[in-house]
Amino acid sequence: MLTNLNYDRLIRFQRSKRTLLTLSLCHVYNPTQVGLAGIDDQGQVIRFLEKPEPEEVFTDLANSGILICEPAILSHIPQGTLWDVGHDLLPDLLGTGEPLHGLPLAPDEYLIHIGTIENYERAQHEWPEVQAHPSS
Repeated sequence: MLTNLNYDRLIRFQRSKRTLLTLSLCHVYNPTQVGLAGIDDQGQVIRFLEKPEPEEVFTDLANSGILICEPAILSHIPQGTLWDVGHDLLPDLLGTGEPLHGLPLAPDEYLIHIGTIENYERAQHEWPEVQAHPSS
C-alpha cells in the first residue's frame, strides 16, 4: 500500500467517537472487489458487505485496509480457527451493535494498493503529483 494518509486525523476521529474500531474508507472504481461500508452522517458504519456481487453494490466507499482499533477488539477474535476481518469481524461487530465507525479519506489524501503490476505502475505515475501537493 502507498499512502499519505493523515493517521493523526484518523486517530482523533477514533477518540472523538469512542468507538471500538475505525475504518479508513476510500472511494473505489470497482466496488465488487472490496469490502464496502455504508456510513451515516456521523460516520457510524450502518452496513458492511465484503466483495459484493454487482447487484449488491450500495456504495463506492470501501475499507482501505487501515484500521484503528481499541485493545478490546482482541476479545472478538477467536483462537484456533481461520478468521478474517472483512468476512468475520466487521459483520459480527455490526450484528452485536458494537461501535464501529468509518472515516473517508480527505480530498488531499492518497491511497493505492500496489499489489498488482497495474496498480504499481499507476502509483509510479501518480505519486510524484501527490508528493508535490502534500496533505496537511
